[in-house]
Amino acid sequence: SVAPGTSIQFSAVARDQFGVALSPQPVFERTATVGTITASGLYTAPGEPTMATVRAAVGSIQGTSSVTVAIGALPSPWVSADVGTVGVTGGGEFDDGTFSVSGGGANIGGTVDAFQYVYQTMTGDGRITARVESIDAANTYAKAGVMMRGSLATNSPNIALLVTPEYGIRLQYRLMEGSTTGANQAGSASIVAPYWVRLTRAGALYTAEISPDGSEWTVVGSQTIAAMGETIYVGLPVTSRIVGTLCTAALTDVAFVGPPTVVEPASATPNPVVGTTTVLGVLGADDGGEAGLTYTWTTTSVPAGAPAPTYSVNGTNGAKNTTATFYAAGDYGFRVTIGNYEGRNTTSDVLVTVDSAVASIVVSPSSPTVAPGATVPFTAVAHDQFGDVSASQPVFEWTTSVGEITAEGLYTAPGSPAVDTITATHGSIQGTSEVSVVIGALPIPWTSGDLGYVGTPGGATYEEGIFTVLGGGLDIGGAGDQFHYAYRTLTGNGQITARVASIHATEGEADPYAKAGVMMRDSLAANSANVALLVTPEYGIWWQYRLIEAGTTATAQAGSPGIVAPYWVRLTREDDVFVAEISPDGSTWTVIGSQTIAMGETIYVGLPVASRSHTELCEASFADVSVVSIPTVAVPASATPNPVVDATTALGVLGADDGGEAALTYTWTTTLRPAGAAAPTYSVNGTNGAKNTTATFYAAGDYGFRVTIADGDGMTATSDVLVTVNATLTSIIVSPSSPTLDLGKTLQFNASARDQFGRTLVPQPAFAWTATAGQITAGGLYTAPASPTVATVKAAFAGIEGTTQVTVDVKPLPTPWTSGDVGGPTPAGSGTYDDGVFTVKGAGTNIGSTSDQFHYAYRMLTGDGQITALVEGIDATHAYAKAGVMMRESLAANSRNIALLVTPEYGIRLQYRLATGSNTQTPQAGSPDIVAPYWVRLTRVGDTYTAEISPNGTAWTVVGSQTIAMGQTVYVGLPVTSRVNGVLCTATFSDVFVEVYSERLPGDANYSGTVDHADSVILASNWGKTGMSWLDGDFNGDGVVNAVDAAILAANFGATLAPAVEQSVLEPPVAAPVDDSTAHDAVLAEEFDSALEPTSLERHRLAWSHTVARRQSPREDAILERARLAVDLLPADYWGLA
Repeated sequence: SVAPGTSIQFSAVARDQFGVALSPQPVFERTATVGTITASGLYTAPGEPTMATVRAAVGSIQGTSSVTVAIGALPSPWVSADVGTVGVTGGGEFDDGTFSVSGGGANIGGTVDAFQYVYQTMTGDGRITARVESIDAANTYAKAGVMMRGSLATNSPNIALLVTPEYGIRLQYRLMEGSTTGANQAGSASIVAPYWVRLTRAGALYTAEISPDGSEWTVVGSQTIAAMGETIYVGLPVTSRIVGTLCTAALTDVAFVGPPTVVEPASATPNPVVGTTTVLGVLGADDGGEAGLTYTWTTTSVPAGAPAPTYSVNGTNGAKNTTATFYAAGDYGFRVTIGNYEGRNTTSDVLVTVDSAVASIVVSPSSPTVAPGATVPFTAVAHDQFGDVSASQPVFEWTTSVGEITAEGLYTAPGSPAVDTITATHGSIQGTSEVSVVIGALPIPWTSGDLGYVGTPGGATYEEGIFTVLGGGLDIGGAGDQFHYAYRTLTGNGQITARVASIHATEGEADPYAKAGVMMRDSLAANSANVALLVTPEYGIWWQYRLIEAGTTATAQAGSPGIVAPYWVRLTREDDVFVAEISPDGSTWTVIGSQTIAMGETIYVGLPVASRSHTELCEASFADVSVVSIPTVAVPASATPNPVVDATTALGVLGADDGGEAALTYTWTTTLRPAGAAAPTYSVNGTNGAKNTTATFYAAGDYGFRVTIADGDGMTATSDVLVTVNATLTSIIVSPSSPTLDLGKTLQFNASARDQFGRTLVPQPAFAWTATAGQITAGGLYTAPASPTVATVKAAFAGIEGTTQVTVDVKPLPTPWTSGDVGGPTPAGSGTYDDGVFTVKGAGTNIGSTSDQFHYAYRMLTGDGQITALVEGIDATHAYAKAGVMMRESLAANSRNIALLVTPEYGIRLQYRLATGSNTQTPQAGSPDIVAPYWVRLTRVGDTYTAEISPNGTAWTVVGSQTIAMGQTVYVGLPVTSRVNGVLCTATFSDVFVEVYSERLPGDANYSGTVDHADSVILASNWGKTGMSWLDGDFNGDGVVNAVDAAILAANFGATLAPAVEQSVLEPPVAAPVDDSTAHDAVLAEEFDSALEPTSLERHRLAWSHTVARRQSPREDAILERARLAVDLLPADYWGLA
């Protein structure tokens, strides 16, 4: 909603078929049905109220927003809402610079708030200023001003600076959710509107200021509130302090200073990038104007080892459009920080992919010389726009101008000398190599040349497996060498073997120290470090080495000095260790020396010949020449796809070797993987077929792969590739799973997005929550419907969803509990139980007077027992609403009962009705200030009911006892009355415990479970007294402790509720009480009574004999036996005898 003639900035975001924002964003065509809109989305409303539709379109796809143009509409982004229970709907309007806010509610304060709020969100630091022009005096403490709060929850942490009609300005703050609000006077208590108020946020520090004129400000307080998040709600609150009544306040000069906003998110054009640059763009907005903003670009992620991109402009307002230059392919994350003049910032991110594009092709070998009819394998390597080898090599088209070449690059030279051009093509990109076809040419990759000053130039040819090398030069040795060298390069470890077939002078006699053999050297400089094994015409074989450049050559005899050509020689390199061997036949080899020489990774290995003369050449022929080198990487390791969004990728590589590619094996290993992740597995590994294998992953992250290419001689080469496995949303888990929920109750559901490996995604997306029954918020808070059902709760994002079923039903009371209304209150109440807590809802006018109205959760209690409960809470439906514990004779409204009841405002009441329909007595129990939570207890022993209260369930205070003649079985439980018919009061109880005393053992006055000495003491101490109970020794319930009770005790003396043991008294140990309901029994009891008059033991014996003489029947015998036991078992001092 916007006011006539005002402007609002619209933005549009294009999303793909999965709901994910496109990158880059397209250019939108923007239109409005009424009003005007610019190409960048700035809409200006017409001058009259109307409805308009704003549209952003790309091709046939469009998005729309409906605009309400209304007088008094709040300017965007301001909105309004009631917070808490206000009783009457409030609202906010804006006209000609004035906000008019009307709000109800009981207060802003305490632990919860109730008010109308005109607000907008603010991320990071900021400030709000307003002039409170006026406020209705709906209440002397009505409030209007400025506020910052963590959320729109009624109990949210917040800080507010509020003007009242009569009590000045109040600085209020709630430091954490649900805590009590602190309040301080801000300035003089006589301050009234109009007055200026301001709040400033810097991190977690909030500062409050007031001003009479908006120029001179006074700081009235500051608070650190850590409980508010990065994004808070800032605005203008108004409360009337009267629920159901509105208070209207007018506020002008409202200024909100927050961080800049992002109007057009960061984007890149083009994206993906196939060249070396892209144009980054973004647009911000700010209350100080866009021209005052600066845009600073940084990279949040770059490919491993890649340098950071550079920008054509950065850190200025003009940097809203800048050109980024890249230096390597891969994925780049960019973040632009938009800053305003107050140092407040906001950010926007964009991910840019720079694809590796083929820009050049290098063909090797380069410009080789080959013999007619020779075959040479050519390879081509594509390089990207940065000069790097392309991660994924294309398939090349091979052509030649004279000879022939296969699709794999195997070239066959023509049969006669020529010059040929080899071309490898991919698309429009080509690479070439010029081939010289010459008779006697050395095979690829061999070449030859003179090293040092040789006097007469040498040369080398190759024909039918024989190398013929002619060389001059004074020597191979000393500090510098002079010779002709037929050679090739060797990278890494390797070996050269040759049979020196012959050595002689081209003219005349050869020098006896002329030399021909095998060599490995660091460079082609004459003074290079080297090692050589050299055959001479007359002085055998020499093992020579120069350890450092320009160092002196060491020489040693190798084998017998009588050795002459033909003879076999060999050099092997293993890192920096060089080993020399000789053999007469090429089968049996003798190691004649080794040296450690620090040469480079790539050396020159070959066949040297020196004549020992500047004027004459020495000719040597070599057969069975072999160089065993490490395999070469023809096509580097690659992965398709890369990045990976599933769980597999196809790894590929291709090697080349002098023994043929088919003889190579490919073994893949991981050099890098995410912490804790299992190593990937391969569909095939360690074979020639493993040049193409499928890697299976078990976690997202970055993986380094190395493939080792090995030939039949054990020589190896490696190639590496880095693979990124992106965590892809695959499933959503909703918890709790399959819960049961009471009618109308709430339950917080949570969702966890899982990737293709079942792992939790970081960060989690924002889920869309739905429920087939009941209601669920955007945050997953579910509210059950009012009737039983089974609902499906769903969390969804980008086409992926997770569900769970919630069973909505009344949670029944545990057995043997039940509940019902007593006295017909309306509406009907209820009782439920969940996780140890009883929830009882009851209406009714009262528990009291001559009849009761309440809801009762109860169970039966037969005999003696006790009920204990902690009254956790009770709704304040009335100051005298009641909830607690009760024992009552029946469920009739006017039944005898006793109850201990907690009220919201008047402490605890001990109530009892002594007779059916009589008036209820209600004395105070404890302090009238007692409120829930509080512990209450009732105990029944016979007809005696004792009431106790406790603040902690440990220390108990007896607050009263009453004798009430209820039946053997009573109804014990938890009553609740609202004191307002038509309104339910909800009370919760925990730690509810009903203890049923064990079955009473006749004669067991103290309930110890055994009729013993202690029970005799109790009976004797109350002998002859009236108004007695079981606890006093009155076992037959006639109110008097007399001979009948003594007979009962005597008959059961030694009896126990524990398992029976052998008794020394007459069996059975447990007997029924004497029943004196008949006249005959009464006579016997009277005689027994007289027998126990405290005179002397002798008299007891005489009385016993007299009684026995008069017995007339088995019934009498039983009573008389009990009398005898009483006489025999009770010592004289129990009856007061000496």
